[in-house]
Amino acid sequence: MRRRERVREERLPAEAGGWSVASLGASANAVTVMRRSMWAMLVAGPVLGVWALLSAPAVVVSASQPVRQDRAGSEEGAGPGGFAELFLSAYLTAGEG
Repeated sequence: MRRRERVREERLPAEAGGWSVASLGASANAVTVMRRSMWAMLVAGPVLGVWALLSAPAVVVSASQPVRQDRAGSEEGAGPGGFAELFLSAYLTAGEG
């Protein structure tokens, strides 16, 4: 009778570490699938990186130069400093009204 109790204690419990295990074969299959998928992702990272570098689009240089607009002759002001000067002069000449 004691021998049967000892044999039952040596078997793996149905719950190991709080996880419900259906069978040891199913657990081994799940671990194998996870291990192989991790290796596939590890190998796919550098392969996809090299593929992205090699398939980058070519840089296109346009033949025409951008048209410059000459604003030196405009009378409204010459940039932010001119705007501040015009605003201040309009504010001071406006008075209280």
